Amino acid sequence: MKPRELTLVFQNLQKAFRLILSSPIYIYRLILSPLLGQRCKYYPSCSQYGLDAIKANGLLGVVFIVWRLLRCNPFSNGGVDYYKTINFGSLHKVKREVGA
Repeated sequence: MKPRELTLVFQNLQKAFRLILSSPIYIYRLILSPLLGQRCKYYPSCSQYGLDAIKANGLLGVVFIVWRLLRCNPFSNGGVDYYKTINFGSLHKVKREVGA
């Protein structure tokens, strides 16, 4: 297999894996969310935050989803909280420049 073909296969596998991770959120939006109504204290909603986290970081996005759900409690003020994409390559670059 040529490197270009291998890259395309890998990208398609990533897309499929992200779709599998996102499917519970889509099912929630389709079935439960209409029954419960608008309940989220945050903007964008927790489900949209979860989709953004999975789209940006795949499996690691699940960690951010759990953290967001833990923050969504009766004592929270809520507010605007967009998912901030983390670029792990830049973190590695900073570590090399520091010499660690």
